[in-house]
Amino acid sequence: MLHRLRPLLGMKLEFYGHKREGYSFKDLKAKLEKAQMLFVKHKTFSRFFAEFIELMLNSLYVKFFSSEGSYGLRDGHIRPSTAKEFLSRKKAFKFYAFIYPFVWLFTRLDKLFFFQRGYGLIIWAKKPEI
Repeated sequence: MLHRLRPLLGMKLEFYGHKREGYSFKDLKAKLEKAQMLFVKHKTFSRFFAEFIELMLNSLYVKFFSSEGSYGLRDGHIRPSTAKEFLSRKKAFKFYAFIYPFVWLFTRLDKLFFFQRGYGLIIWAKKPEI
């Protein structure tokens, strides 16, 4: 739901290390079948509150903490990629470590939306027994 707002906030797929939007459940299941894998189960995650906090934190990081010159150095830039870059953001990470329990608690509100699909998808599959 909220991931559709990313482009409006200037958050490009490249910032997340992606080249295109992810696959749908149907597409992934077909790819598993083509690879002769057996689908076991699937689960979605990141409903409204987790998605909201992720979007806000990533937007803040990109707009205020990520150096523009480093965009081309790696695939995605919503995290420091070198020790030097991490150390240069040490205060921001200390602050995040402090507020993390509140962030985690906020994302637990997703349980109120048990009826809603999350925008992230995990699929379990296995090789067929011979």
